[in-house]
Amino acid sequence: MLRLKFHKDSKKKTSEKTLKGKISKLPALDIPFKKGLQKKRKLRIWRILGIIFFVIIALALINYRTTLQYALDAKDYLSGVFGVHKGETIAKVNGVPITESDFEKQYDLFFFMRGLPTTYKVLVDKNMVLEQVINEELLLQEAQKNGISVSDQSVNAVLKAAINNSAFTEETLISILQSRNLSMNDLKEYYRRNIIIIALLNKTIESKVNITEFDTTMFYNESISRYTAKPGEIRLRQIVVNSSSEAEAIMNDLKEGVDFVDLAHTYSIDADSASYGGDLGFVNRTGIEEKEGKNVADAAFSLKIEETSALIKSDDKYYILRREANIISYEELEPVIRQGLENAMRNTLITEYMANLRAKAKIEYFSWAAPENATEAGTGINETTQTNETAAINSTSVP
Repeated sequence: MLRLKFHKDSKKKTSEKTLKGKISKLPALDIPFKKGLQKKRKLRIWRILGIIFFVIIALALINYRTTLQYALDAKDYLSGVFGVHKGETIAKVNGVPITESDFEKQYDLFFFMRGLPTTYKVLVDKNMVLEQVINEELLLQEAQKNGISVSDQSVNAVLKAAINNSAFTEETLISILQSRNLSMNDLKEYYRRNIIIIALLNKTIESKVNITEFDTTMFYNESISRYTAKPGEIRLRQIVVNSSSEAEAIMNDLKEGVDFVDLAHTYSIDADSASYGGDLGFVNRTGIEEKEGKNVADAAFSLKIEETSALIKSDDKYYILRREANIISYEELEPVIRQGLENAMRNTLITEYMANLRAKAKIEYFSWAAPENATEAGTGINETTQTNETAAINSTSVP
């Protein structure tokens, strides 16, 4: 699992010059404030979170794009149209061959791990998927140089945890894999490769990810308008339940000092807001009235800051509202701002690391993968390619 390292000295004041150098390398952030308000929950599947994080990294490492050109059958798109053979070498990475069958396996896994049907193959530029396969091979070669490996026992444990926390039984998963011309061994190999790559990135990248309190404070101050209610808006939380008895029980809990956020997480039937402790963000009267009803809107806009409403009935539902301050505090947002800045810095460092690996590598392309200016089909073209400097940022943490 990729672990975020919070340095003990992160609260030390950083010079403005140092910060500017650091921020200049970060992509622009777009952090919806709600993400910072979500209550953290323990996950039993922590061992596979690094794998999911790698999916995000993989998309950042390649210049992913789609094409609107529809082909016929997906398999014909790979084999018939290009006339390739399973054992044919389509690329070499520092002398290590990637065959057509290797690529097709990775191509199938690319779609399977994202829950996409194979018919979507015709929408994806397979050269871009090949670049991901090449990037992974470079990272695996670098991991080998660093003495990084993973045991079969560890891979099996990760896969077992993934299956146990999914909607599938092992038998169902095997059946689905077979329908995609894949096997459990293919899936294990996928996990093995990604566990090794995560270990490499932990070793080479993670120690360089360092966001200080000065960084997060500056970002908050520069973005304060995003976290302030506009005229006519208030920040509102809600708990919504179906029965009056449950609503009364929650009201009693609130009177006894139980936290509103905890109760919203546990009991509110409005899934979207419940995930964020009942937080609706900044709302106006019209929006609340259209969605929840006039009496709910009237109650909401009669509340004072930090005041909780009485029980409100609207249609067949029961509402309990709480008004929050018009400005979201730095203390509340600091975790998500830190996480967003760390993700941005991490993605930048990974992109630079990947570009450096490719700059030093000998990458050869053959068959359909060869550039269009190749003199003849099947001629190897020696090319050193750098990845796109702009990495996509996912401001949420590893799920």
